[in-house]
Amino acid sequence: MLSRRPLNSSGLGGGFAPRQFGRWAAYFCAMNLEESWNITRHHLGNARNLLPASVKENVEFGTLERLEEWLFHNELELALDEIEGLGELNDSPAKFWEALLAAAENMNLQLHVARYEFKLRK
Repeated sequence: MLSRRPLNSSGLGGGFAPRQFGRWAAYFCAMNLEESWNITRHHLGNARNLLPASVKENVEFGTLERLEEWLFHNELELALDEIEGLGELNDSPAKFWEALLAAAENMNLQLHVARYEFKLRK
């Protein structure tokens, strides 16, 4: 049976207190989630910087305006899809696809990972 004693000053101390631990677990999960978002944003930013100065855009494949909108709303998978379309429209270097691969790996999007690995093998 789990002890219901309160936590000591070290945080976990003499026993397990489910209510307090639940708050801490939620806090650390939120911290890790935000850290993951920042890492993904970093990779997407790197990819964005590898697009040409005069980006070809297409409503069907991708626009910079929509990319910024997805990022603003923290819709990172949609942002990834948008920038992928921009990469298809523009002659993007391997480093661009490597940045998208890193973003997809960070988000654990296995279909995206496979697609970008395939592009890099060409």
